[in-house]
Amino acid sequence: MKWYKLRIGTSRKNEDAVSSAMYRGGFGGAVIEDHAGLSESEKKRMFVDILPEQQEDDGQAFLDFYAFVTEEGLLDPAGTVYDDLAGTSSALNLDRDRKAVLYTEDELKARVLEIMDSVPGTEGYTLDTEIIEDENWAEAWKENFHSFTVGRVRITPPWERELQANEDRRLNEAAVSEAPSGANGLQANEDPGLIEVVIDPGDAFGTGTHETTMLCLTALQEYLTADPARDFARSGNDISGFGASAAAQRKPEDLRILDAGTGSGILAITALKLGAAFAAGTDLDPAAIRAARENAELNGIGEDRFCLRKGDLTKDRALVSELLKDRAYDIVTANIIAEIIAPMVPVLSGMLKPGGVLITSGILNEKAEMIVSKCKENGLKPVTVKQMGEWSCVTAIRE
Repeated sequence: MKWYKLRIGTSRKNEDAVSSAMYRGGFGGAVIEDHAGLSESEKKRMFVDILPEQQEDDGQAFLDFYAFVTEEGLLDPAGTVYDDLAGTSSALNLDRDRKAVLYTEDELKARVLEIMDSVPGTEGYTLDTEIIEDENWAEAWKENFHSFTVGRVRITPPWERELQANEDRRLNEAAVSEAPSGANGLQANEDPGLIEVVIDPGDAFGTGTHETTMLCLTALQEYLTADPARDFARSGNDISGFGASAAAQRKPEDLRILDAGTGSGILAITALKLGAAFAAGTDLDPAAIRAARENAELNGIGEDRFCLRKGDLTKDRALVSELLKDRAYDIVTANIIAEIIAPMVPVLSGMLKPGGVLITSGILNEKAEMIVSKCKENGLKPVTVKQMGEWSCVTAIRE
């Protein structure tokens, strides 16, 4: 089998926008390559003795997309023909009656140019193509997604879980054999303070490695901890107003979470693994709903604790009513982009309990003030604006 590879070179800040636009335009998931460096705190959290050599971040990114080459030499960017041959069903082809949209090489290039022209700020991008023989491109990106830790949470892809378990058993057996009589072995990578969250993003966004997701994961832990005010202050934050937070005054097992734009479900699942009682997740993409449900199952979380719904909270009043039928939420997360979050703030504020916490990210630093202002306009008191690289996380409390 052959695949037609399209490599788009653009600014690193355009990674999410280009990936999303290409997906909406009928292309499968992207393999992203950049030289984003590790912060000192990230280096300390890595489970390695010697850090890999890092290239200097030049601000550039390359996004690879693949189209299946049919026997007739036509190109199938959604992989519909491949799915039919392999008996699989990728995210773009959930409808088994869907007909393949095929292109000649020139037509496919023209389609990419049309999509890229619709994405603001991508002027000067590059496009290169080549034929790839028998490459399992759908699995290739997994080589670059490994276990990592954010605070108390260890994010682990399922394909590494068994490998890590085998290595831990080997090291534990070695420790037992070398220990004095009566001593107990300890797994080398075992940390009783870490909570493992297993995430396979599939075709949905949200592995946890992106700065915006890491900001949200950190913020969630600040509010889902035995002593949130203490840990919040320990991070160097001003805790004035923190005592008014409903989440700060309740135990995690009492808390309800709403994750708007749930993607892979990573934020909601992490909250549940940290002890929250219930989570609801919404997304416009059926592939995201499916990925989030599968990830919940990987973490032993049933539908009674994690409710998933497809829909737009700004337009679907019935969906909002359904999600509020029991009671409002203690924490609402929205890791999307500023332009989408802004019109959602009035709705999300109304779904929070008094004293509830709104955690938002996917916000470029220069657009954080837009979200801060929107919060103030809708009865929310901004508490913190944290930054990681070029991204911000705005946290606010409903007054």
